[in-house]
Amino acid sequence: MNILVVLVLILLVFSEYKSSGETEECPPNKLKCYDNSTCIESAYWCDKWFDCPDSSDELYCTCKDRISVQYHCDGVHDCPNGEDEIGCFGCDQDSFSCFEGTDDLSKQQCVSLSQRCDGIWNCENGRDEKDCHLLRESYVNNADIVSVGYSSGYLFKNWYGKWYPVCSSSWIKAVNMWAHSACSSEVGRLTSQPTIKMVPVRRGLGLFISQTKTGKIQIQQDCGGQAVFVKCPVIPCGSTAPEASTSEILVASRIFGGKKSKPHAWPYIVAIHSYYRLFINCSGTIIDEKWILTAAHCVDSHPKNYYRIYAGLIRHHTWSPMTQTRRVEFVIRHPNFNPLTGANDIALMKLDEPLKFNRYVRNLCLPLPTWGTIPAVHEICTVIGWGISIQNGEREEEELREVELPIFDKCNDSTICTYEREKDACKGDSGGPLMCQIPNSNRLYIAGIVNREENNNPCGHFDAAGVYARVSFHYPWIKKTMNLDSRSFGFKLLEHCPGYECYGEDSICYNSDAQCNNYINCWTGIDEFENCSRNLPDELVNRDNKYSMIKWNSEENVDHFICTDVTQTIPRSLRCDKKIDCEDGSDELNCRCTDILYIKHPLSICNGRIDCADKTDELNCHDRRNENNTYLCTRSAVIIPAEKRCNGIRDCQLSDDEIDCYALTNGSHIELDIEGSTVLKINGIVSVNRNNTWTIKCFRNTIKLADEANKYCNILGFGNYKSISPLYIDARILKGYTSSKNSSITFNHYEVIKSILQSRHFGDCFALFIECQMSFKNPLSEYLYESNWTNEETYLLPWEATIFVDGKYHCPVLLLDTTWALTSTRCTKDINLKNNITAVVAGLSIPYQHVNGPHEEIRIVDHIENVGQLHTTLLHFNKLPITRYIKPIFVNHAKPYLSERGYCQATGVNQKLEKKSTILFVDIVGCPKNRLICFKNSIENWCSDNDSTENWSGFVSCYNSKGWYVAAVFHEKDIFCKITDSNTFIGIDIAFHFFSDIMNKIHIKLPSAQCDVNDMQCAEGKCIPRKDVCNGIQDCRDGSDENKDNCF
Repeated sequence: MNILVVLVLILLVFSEYKSSGETEECPPNKLKCYDNSTCIESAYWCDKWFDCPDSSDELYCTCKDRISVQYHCDGVHDCPNGEDEIGCFGCDQDSFSCFEGTDDLSKQQCVSLSQRCDGIWNCENGRDEKDCHLLRESYVNNADIVSVGYSSGYLFKNWYGKWYPVCSSSWIKAVNMWAHSACSSEVGRLTSQPTIKMVPVRRGLGLFISQTKTGKIQIQQDCGGQAVFVKCPVIPCGSTAPEASTSEILVASRIFGGKKSKPHAWPYIVAIHSYYRLFINCSGTIIDEKWILTAAHCVDSHPKNYYRIYAGLIRHHTWSPMTQTRRVEFVIRHPNFNPLTGANDIALMKLDEPLKFNRYVRNLCLPLPTWGTIPAVHEICTVIGWGISIQNGEREEEELREVELPIFDKCNDSTICTYEREKDACKGDSGGPLMCQIPNSNRLYIAGIVNREENNNPCGHFDAAGVYARVSFHYPWIKKTMNLDSRSFGFKLLEHCPGYECYGEDSICYNSDAQCNNYINCWTGIDEFENCSRNLPDELVNRDNKYSMIKWNSEENVDHFICTDVTQTIPRSLRCDKKIDCEDGSDELNCRCTDILYIKHPLSICNGRIDCADKTDELNCHDRRNENNTYLCTRSAVIIPAEKRCNGIRDCQLSDDEIDCYALTNGSHIELDIEGSTVLKINGIVSVNRNNTWTIKCFRNTIKLADEANKYCNILGFGNYKSISPLYIDARILKGYTSSKNSSITFNHYEVIKSILQSRHFGDCFALFIECQMSFKNPLSEYLYESNWTNEETYLLPWEATIFVDGKYHCPVLLLDTTWALTSTRCTKDINLKNNITAVVAGLSIPYQHVNGPHEEIRIVDHIENVGQLHTTLLHFNKLPITRYIKPIFVNHAKPYLSERGYCQATGVNQKLEKKSTILFVDIVGCPKNRLICFKNSIENWCSDNDSTENWSGFVSCYNSKGWYVAAVFHEKDIFCKITDSNTFIGIDIAFHFFSDIMNKIHIKLPSAQCDVNDMQCAEGKCIPRKDVCNGIQDCRDGSDENKDNCF
């Protein structure tokens, strides 16, 4: 909400209360409620309890206000955005202190946040240049002060106090250095190099950073849909964080007899919360990303239970960004646990999602059998936990505490005992670890589990030893259980909190009566302000969680899929791959087009172009395309201000903001397709897009009609004009509507004029109704799409189509006209139309091999004609429409004009029917006189002498001033390396007569292959058994087998 509006509302509240009578001024150390009804102690302000009748003492509190003052500026981040550590030690809100937690004011030094990570040591100790690189799986807000890194994720760099994702185009040595820095911050000393790869990400999220070979840092608007993903070397178990603490705080009270732990000194412990207790129930130890080891008496495997664990936690009742929380999916107690004697008091908890290891969260080693009898008697080990620190006190500690204890010798094989007077684990520490040092190492292992129950011997009693479950004794059971299939674990625990949970805060699961109970549990206060009878203006209640994260790549960030009705997890890559991997088949249920693209072609998701017929690939994209006054350049994949559209200046890299600015219309409406582009028309009234509004184009009546008609036909991508009819009409605004897929390419001239006459829309606008020649002149650059496959330019040529055989992708073809296509004999040698259902798919999207595109048209092939001497085949099918996305190249059956330079695209297949394309140039100078057309590769010496090359077969389409034409066919030629001429290419001069003769003949359509009578035939020719129709699994490209019309 606008801050000014909030202030105005607050002032209105004050003025209202003043008019009804004010209380006297408050005495010192007290504050007046907003309704002036009473004064309350200043210590009660933002203490989570409501004291003012109008609730104003808790209404405008921030996270920093709600936490204890003793936690301000102590070097530990307790608030989601670290605001409790800003403005400390005499520094203002826009700077930070170079020295944390010191009482020596002479050492204090403040540095502006804008000087952080600028490559210069502004702090004497260099603190402003530390942690300038991190890894995250979600997007980091550019201005975040505190950003937590992990041991894998997208690489981010801080530059002058702002975070930027690293662009994949950066100098590789810089990427390696930054990745090494990010990993060292989380792992410590690296034993091997990080794994670095370039992966697709969503477009339009903001600025990227890169570094050139000269060392120059660059901030760029976009990175071509690619980012750097880094996986650090494995964090060794039992290792401590590289810089686990900032200062050690010693206090007199103990756990029991211990001291407060250094911040983040013990990244292995988790707090366990259950639905039945609002505070820490027990502790546990991380032994794997998905496994927690704890005491059996702490947990219960009843299916109605609900547990959450909190890792990276220092103190509870705070909201630290370092904390990770997970739901417990299964509880497995030792089968021989005896609650009466405490024997075998050990349990495992399996988490619903893996923890993300970093400096704050990592696992503790298990004791290996080869280590022998450990720990040794008298060895000093450490216990940590949040239990009570004073024997007669019934208050659990908010901060993590530790105590060092010697190993005692009076215990059996299954337990460990410790003893030191007035030092021990205590009530609330149950399930936590007894940690000892691995022999001949500086790493730690979990030797025991705190298993004292609350009614056992008193903590630290003179005659009582501390008792722990010996982990080495239970090692075989632990490893066996972790390797079992989840189906053997019995009931899953509850998946959702049965009580109340703070929205967006990953909070504790409170009892239902925790809401509206006059005490704030959520730092935003939503549990007391929403649905509670406080009569507060909605405008004054902030219910938004401003710390929510944007997922960065696609809708799911996880690398696994959890099956629905069985206890089974599969790799995410197997979801929607057309093969059932879950026993219940749930991995293939309800698959959307975007789910398939996530696995098969992730770069097509949120790339600006609609590639799915259902449009799901461009939904929920976290960019600015849906904002008012913006325009999305679909080919360049960037967003620009709407006023820059059709202004005569190129603002998008591929000039798509200056294309499609003119159209031919019926004078009343403008037809748009699913992507918002105009529907291609070969005739109509010339219309123009000005200021994002379509209107009739008005000409001077003194113009040369032929010149203007040719100009606009060429602009629209056609040849010269065929006919022209001037008329006077009013300069109206055209109404836009989304056209049907089968809209005709032509208007009926008579009907358009008749409509204008009947509507009496005469005026002084001199307009032109023109008809253009059916040839296509859009340059190759208009078919280029940015950021698809790395290092390759991706072109979508509208005369290139493909054939599917029995429902599977087979080969590329070239559309000659609306009923004929050309391909290599390699593609058709194994096709028999009597046995194979063969379909031509035109109007392709980039991931056409995997999903049904929005502009596709499919026709079944009914005749194949081989031209053996040319090694080519012609395929016949029912008529295709001509659209912006389907443009047959030989539609006029006329010889092209060859005696001029131009550029071409050669498309071929190898013996494995793999497709490849390359750009060629027409070479006139070096062409032998007996040849009409020759070619050179656009990149000379493209292949090295040692490269192995293949023989390719296919076709060449070229462009010159007359437009596009089919230029040549080739067979078993190396078109990708060192082409100097095309003496062995078969030019259009030879092929023309063969093609014309075949296409002009009348062909008898022979009976073609059909699916079995009980099967369903998909449009692309795939046969679906009746039992698989309407089973929730999409088998046809267009999903028609799951259409309700086919379900009965």
